[in-house]
Parts: sequence; structure tokens; C-alpha cells
Amino acid sequence: MKIAVTNLKGGVGKTTIAVNLAVCFAQRGKSVCIIDTDQNQNSAVEWVTYRSPERPLIHVFPFELEQIRTNTIMDLEKKFDVVILDGSPQLSELATRTIIVSDVILIPVNTSLFDYKAFEKFLVLLNETNKNRVAVNMSSVRPYVVLNKINDRTVLSNEIIGGLQNFEVPILKTRLATRTSYGETTLDGIGVTEGRDKKASEEFNKLFDEIVNEIF
Repeated sequence: MKIAVTNLKGGVGKTTIAVNLAVCFAQRGKSVCIIDTDQNQNSAVEWVTYRSPERPLIHVFPFELEQIRTNTIMDLEKKFDVVILDGSPQLSELATRTIIVSDVILIPVNTSLFDYKAFEKFLVLLNETNKNRVAVNMSSVRPYVVLNKINDRTVLSNEIIGGLQNFEVPILKTRLATRTSYGETTLDGIGVTEGRDKKASEEFNKLFDEIVNEIF
């Protein structure tokens, strides 16, 4: 299974979701790797350097544009149960290639106008790429929206969530709240489900279970 976590905007929580998703798979005995495509940051690569060898093993590979090819990803899929692509925030051939090689795409969206606009642009790219996949007898990639850092008490948040519901992209029910533990656990190379924040752990485990039920 190849899962991409991507959007066209930075700061929406792509790497945070990618590494925590990888941890959840690893905790359940699955072999998992992360492909870090953001050459400017390589946040997932940095995260794994902090990870203790006593923790469930997670491989992280930095990939450049020319490495993101169907045969390369298929080779990794033969070695790992799950391949997670941590996307780069840009509208480019890199984003297109990420869509082409993936089975499922998780699209993190924060409730801001900029996030909403970036989501709209990403859907245009996604729909065009899916048409090309179908043209060569590939199945369409399955997209899901992940609502991150949500504040249901604001009018803007409710308006944006309402707007997202107008698109034909499923919105996962589990929402990620703004929690310091997501940032703090990163510094230790762990996921929130390995940390002390029980609410964050329960929250992400709930999201993980929903994702697994949807895609498997």
C-alpha cells in the first residue's frame, strides 16, 4: 500500500501526519518506510535521526524528483507493507508524480482561507492526473481530507468545513486538534501514540483506525 500525505501549501501538518501514521503501522507490526520528497526541509529524515533503535523500526529515504517513478516505488512496496510519501508543498511535476505512484492520498487542511485555496488548486491537479491514470488503465488514486488544527468555535472554520463538503472528496471524521505534543514528540523521534499525552494518543489512534478501515 502506497499512501501519500500531501498538499500544495506548507505548514498544514504533512510531515506530522506522515510520521505519526508510520509509527502507528510500525506499532502494529507492519514494515513501513517514509519517502521524504521535501528537499528544502527533509523534516522526516531529521525526525528519524532522533528515533531510538529500541523503538519499532521506521525507514526514511530522501527522494529527489527523478527517483519518484512507478518502478522505484514498486520495488519499495515489495520490501515494505506500507510506503508513505511525505509530499512537498509545491505545484510541480513532483506533486504530479507523487499522485501517479500512490494508491491513497491524505490531504491535510487547516481551517484558513489560504489552506482552502491551496486545496482547490490541488484538486485540479489531482483530477487531471487521475484522468491520465485511467487513460493508461490505472485505477484512480483515492483522496481523503484530514482536518488538522481545527477550531469549531470560529465562523471561518465552520464556513471552510462547509465549503470542503461541496467537493467530492471524503472528509475523515476524526479531526486533529492543536496540541503541543505533536511538536514535542517530533524532537524525540517518536509519535504521539508513543508519548505521554493520552488525549493526543487516543486522537491519532482513532484517526489511524479510520484510515485503515477506509483504505484496506
